[in-house]
Amino acid sequence: MAFKSKSDTSKRLINWNYSTPLCSWFGVLCNPNHRVWSLDLVNLSLHGSFEPLALLDDLLVLNLNGNRLSGPIPNLSNLTRLQILILSHNQLSGDFPITITKLYDLQRVDLSYNKLSGEIPWKVNHLTKLLTLKLDVNRFSGSIYFLRLPNLVEFNVSSNLFSGKVPGSLSSFPESCFSQNNDLCLKNCDQNISPNLNQHEREVSTVSVVSGIIGTIIVCFLILYYYLFWNVCFRLC
Repeated sequence: MAFKSKSDTSKRLINWNYSTPLCSWFGVLCNPNHRVWSLDLVNLSLHGSFEPLALLDDLLVLNLNGNRLSGPIPNLSNLTRLQILILSHNQLSGDFPITITKLYDLQRVDLSYNKLSGEIPWKVNHLTKLLTLKLDVNRFSGSIYFLRLPNLVEFNVSSNLFSGKVPGSLSSFPESCFSQNNDLCLKNCDQNISPNLNQHEREVSTVSVVSGIIGTIIVCFLILYYYLFWNVCFRLC
């Protein structure tokens, strides 16, 4: 009811009231225990934040496509059973919702057509069950080279600000899925360390470079040591 009072000023959720059983509310499906496990609230002119809905910890499906929701995506870490998250065609802003990277049952994530920005966290690779990831028409930036989501069948990051190289793990998707990212390279990319790598990639790249330098120093030291050792032995003999 808190969500309705703040977000449904157009009064589209008419039967969301105390005289109607919760599981009979428009857009609501319940499990056999009368717990809400699906919310399908599409094209209802809902606005503001949907934070109150993040308390429904039995949710499997949350579909809020085609509304006027705004502000950052709230903390969704309570929705540990969530499988489908559709927030497309809204006015959501702020960073990629890091809390969804701990929702390990997610199979579909659609954040397309919003005003989201910033880099994609490398922890999104924890979502190994993910089949769909749609981030198109936002303001995301940075690299996607680190993405390793082996079960993806639907993917789109077009119309963003991504840069760097497209990984081989995503090369099977059509070029249209990457279009309108001016600094994103799909093929014939000969790069070393991109300045646009995200924090995780920068750390990995830095460690690799440092390790290589240290290894080279150790090898040179050993060669010099053995050279001097055998040179001394030769003279003594």
